[in-house]
Amino acid sequence: MTEMNWTIYNEWGNVIFNSTDQSIGWDATYKGKIQTATRYVYTLKGRTVMNGIIDIKGEVTIVR
Repeated sequence: MTEMNWTIYNEWGNVIFNSTDQSIGWDATYKGKIQTATRYVYTLKGRTVMNGIIDIKGEVTIVR
């Protein structure tokens, strides 16, 4: 990808993670605190090297 914006939201819609760097992933923490086992919503927007547009929305669930 030549451009990327990855955002993760908690159940109240607050941003708890955001990255534009492909080498940085979410470690299931927010402000240094491990997040609860629940569902989170993410958006991934970007552009591929072939100039294609990516616009993905989904959910990720933490299970402990």
